[in-house]
Amino acid sequence: MNFKTIGHRGNPSEKPENTMASFLSAYECGADAIETDIQITKDGKIVIFHDDSMERLTGKKCSVHDLNLREIKELRILDTDQHVPDLEEFMDQFRGKEMFIELKARNERGDRINPGLERALHEFFKNDYSPEIHFISFDIEAIRTMKSYDKNYSVGLDIAKETQFIWESMMNDHIPDFMDYVIPEFSIVSEEKKDIKEYGEKIIPWVLNDPKDLFILEKKGINKFMTDRPCFMKN
Repeated sequence: MNFKTIGHRGNPSEKPENTMASFLSAYECGADAIETDIQITKDGKIVIFHDDSMERLTGKKCSVHDLNLREIKELRILDTDQHVPDLEEFMDQFRGKEMFIELKARNERGDRINPGLERALHEFFKNDYSPEIHFISFDIEAIRTMKSYDKNYSVGLDIAKETQFIWESMMNDHIPDFMDYVIPEFSIVSEEKKDIKEYGEKIIPWVLNDPKDLFILEKKGINKFMTDRPCFMKN
């Protein structure tokens, strides 16, 4: 089976996650696509950043939406020369590449965050969208909203162990028609007893970092996966 390798936050095993260096490294070593995360700043700009708090990566004890873009641009990631990219900078560099853009619409407690993100994202892409761009989120309403803005948008739902009931519901019934992809935590897929080959093209597990796990995907007819080690797993 020919697998499609998707760099989770770029190539974080070698470069600081969600930075331009990380994305470039993933694409340069042959990753077929990358996954990244977006949030919205205090002044309504979209930036590439994963965590609810900026402390782990920048040392700043605040959230993305507490700062404007200029203030965020002044921060550095993990004491390197890498900064927090904004979406415009990211797209200028990687337009034409396949990418999975995760909307951080809820925090770890399930509270809604980043209000206005979906509208801002649609405004950004409404005249510059191409089918290799996929919008994903753990929040089903976020991807429903994107699909309502434009039926041509490719969207997918992230699923973690905490929301495994959503996966089970879909496997017992069907994947909703408006979803182009389902992105479950790998352990959910590996434990699934049902034959899910019919959904193989739609399922993208995260995060696989061990080549032995590819045998499980092959048995289940899944040919795409997200990894923190795109260079290693590609080889």
